[in-house]
Amino acid sequence: MKRIVFKNCLTILLISIILVSILFVLFKIDVDTQNRYFENTNINFIGKITDIKKTNNHGFNIITLDVIKSNVMNYNPKEVYYYCLIKDKKAKIFENYSDCFVGDTIEIDLKSRKLTHFKNNCKKEIPISLETSTNTSDVLKW
Repeated sequence: MKRIVFKNCLTILLISIILVSILFVLFKIDVDTQNRYFENTNINFIGKITDIKKTNNHGFNIITLDVIKSNVMNYNPKEVYYYCLIKDKKAKIFENYSDCFVGDTIEIDLKSRKLTHFKNNCKKEIPISLETSTNTSDVLKW
């Protein structure tokens, strides 16, 4: 009886180790994909916040901007990662930064992974991460 219980415990332990190993490999692939997304996305724009909508996705907000200056006219990646969309002098970003308000100005530099918030002659830089903003194509729509 003790051998059967011991054997079952070893089997469960082995399966658990294999599953955890698979998760680590998948996470590594996800991080590599994010790095390629940022390295290959040379998008910079400045905009004035016109709307902020809270989502039920890990505290992220959808921030809508009137684009003041941009190096691209339109951007819709149609990939796994959606950080921002740009269309017709409007932009939407999917961000968990919550210290901004309607009327504030922000600058996005995707290649440098940087959001800069300008308010009352102050400048605050925040790193951009896509770690939890995957599969947001259903959230970021025009």
